[in-house]
Amino acid sequence: MFLRQISFAFATLSLASLLVGCTKDSAELKGSGCAALELAAVNSSQTKAVIDGTTFPQEGHIGLFLFKEEAATTPYGESGYANVDYSYNSEKSKWTSSQSVLVGNVPGYLYGYYPYSGTATNIKAIPVASSLNGDDVMYASKQANPITDENAASTAITMNHALARVSITVKNNGYTGEAKLTSIKFAGAETSINGTLDATSGAISGTTKADVSLTVQEANQQITAEGAVYECLLVPSALTDSKQEVSITFTIDGEEKTAILSGDNGVIIAQNTKSKITITLSNTGISVSTVSIDKWNEVEVGGHKVKVVLGENDGIEKDVLMTAYTEGETAKIIASSMADKILVCRLSGDAECVRSKSDGIYTFTVSNITSDITAAVDYAKSITITTNVSPDGAGSINIDGFCYEEETVILTASPSLDCYTFTEWHDINGNKLDWSNPQEITLSSDFTINALFEDNSILSGVFSVSAGKQVRFSKGNLYYTGANFSGWTLKDYDAANWRFEINQYDTTPSGDAYRDDNHISHFLWCNNAKNSLEYFYKNDWDERDVDLFTNSQDFEVYGRKEWRALSGGDAGEWKYLLDTRAMEHVNFRYTNISTTGVTIGDTEYKGLFIYPDDYDGNQVGDTGGPDTWDEINAKGIVFLPDAGYRDAKETSSTARDVTGVGFDGLYWASNGQIEDMAFCLNIYISGLDTELSVKRNQAQSIRLVIDANQ
Repeated sequence: MFLRQISFAFATLSLASLLVGCTKDSAELKGSGCAALELAAVNSSQTKAVIDGTTFPQEGHIGLFLFKEEAATTPYGESGYANVDYSYNSEKSKWTSSQSVLVGNVPGYLYGYYPYSGTATNIKAIPVASSLNGDDVMYASKQANPITDENAASTAITMNHALARVSITVKNNGYTGEAKLTSIKFAGAETSINGTLDATSGAISGTTKADVSLTVQEANQQITAEGAVYECLLVPSALTDSKQEVSITFTIDGEEKTAILSGDNGVIIAQNTKSKITITLSNTGISVSTVSIDKWNEVEVGGHKVKVVLGENDGIEKDVLMTAYTEGETAKIIASSMADKILVCRLSGDAECVRSKSDGIYTFTVSNITSDITAAVDYAKSITITTNVSPDGAGSINIDGFCYEEETVILTASPSLDCYTFTEWHDINGNKLDWSNPQEITLSSDFTINALFEDNSILSGVFSVSAGKQVRFSKGNLYYTGANFSGWTLKDYDAANWRFEINQYDTTPSGDAYRDDNHISHFLWCNNAKNSLEYFYKNDWDERDVDLFTNSQDFEVYGRKEWRALSGGDAGEWKYLLDTRAMEHVNFRYTNISTTGVTIGDTEYKGLFIYPDDYDGNQVGDTGGPDTWDEINAKGIVFLPDAGYRDAKETSSTARDVTGVGFDGLYWASNGQIEDMAFCLNIYISGLDTELSVKRNQAQSIRLVIDANQ
């Protein structure tokens, strides 16, 4: 729906204040003083008397109503001000009211209508009717600021057109008859014979779609070669901005001659629109030579002209409907595209424009008007947004919205895998942008945007695991997702389904279940990854299956192939990390977890904290130590949760459940011992064991490392 609330220069209406003694004893008029409203100047256009002019007609009358609230239900003052007649003398440029309107310090809300009628008692029920060369009905909706005794002199109201206007020029091209036009009838159009105007909003009710016949006065009946102009003012019966198929019947010399207008030659019958039609009469009948939709396209703000034009795109003249009016110190332009194209307003000079949009209707508010300017309503140009992600494959950038000039879109950077975290936006030159994610922006030109992601699968801390080797740990324990089992047999296996827990403290499966859906995080000590999952569900584990799959230097997780497990035993890397290395440094590198664990935030965590080689701060849980997981991760501190284990030697499904969560943490080493035994790290309530060996068919946790120089 296209609401054409067009203001036509009524905005320079000022209300001069004259301090007088207040005689009415009402709350509204109490205060330091009161003012008598006096209309000092009114500029208007498109009125009945000067329908294309810029001044109010001689002896024009308007009716004003003043209320205590915007809803216009309670009159202002003791007896209220309803339908006060203000008349204008164009020679003296002066307005005179039929009674004094007194305003106090309580705000008042002013509404008005034109032309004045002495019988109008309800501002929300002004009768309107279709006519030929009749009254161009206008209404003044609420001004921007309510009126008080202090601002009455600067108050402005805006006049809007209530009716649709169809201007028909009829020319005689060799017609040999008398050429007298006695009536014009509109059929099939969204119009009504009459209706009721609510001048507080411009809404028209009480309409019935019907044929409208307009009688031509005798003085205007003669059709000449130069052409006679007939201004048809029609009451819209529907809120539509579409071109309609209309039959217009002209009664000429007693005979009816009909022109059917449709498609590009259709007529728009809506508030504040003006359709111009040229009809040519000849001995063979009548023909339509031109149909156009006029845009009332020039307004004046502060003595400066704002000329509103359409862009130069092919077809825009037939597509875009627009109207303009003034509001205070701004010019308002309302426009819509029947082809649902996106519109913008381009300005000359230093003026500024703010665009808003609702239900396909654009409102352009032009301000800072310091000189005559041109405002061109045009199709928005398409905008190209080039997106890049670093590192490659870490994620993607989604664009939500329409990529056109002045449109608002939302850019969202999303990681491709849970090992990646979005960090920041950069422009084409690599400069960091102070943007959030998602980020809402208004488009103006083509640009390139880069989204940076961080690989959070690797902690930053560096740890010595032998005299000459340092490693970095994965951020979470290893798990497998997407497993498809038939009974106890692994049906499908995909090496790409290996993952790290998102958080260091995650102990999935939660509780004692052997797995959560397709999330498996306890594994047997087997020579390859598939076997570990296969035997996890079988009862016939093969003792000849040797060499832990994570001992390989090319175990792949998240596309990185260099992951492995630490070795165990008396000369193993677990022992060097947690025993030997601790002896060589001043600060403790681990904390033995008691039954109470360590509280971070409001949650208690049980497991083992391991500190990097260069760590020199207080321990987690101590005064002055890291007390949030973000801080723990940022310092590169490793946490191995007590994730329990699963004893797989039984055949029943219940025996396969995980036990010891929160009390025991067993992490496989990469090397075996003898026959069916293998080394592991054992974290328990009162300490830890770096040289423990257990049955290789016991399912345990795995935390992987990567060489620090990789």
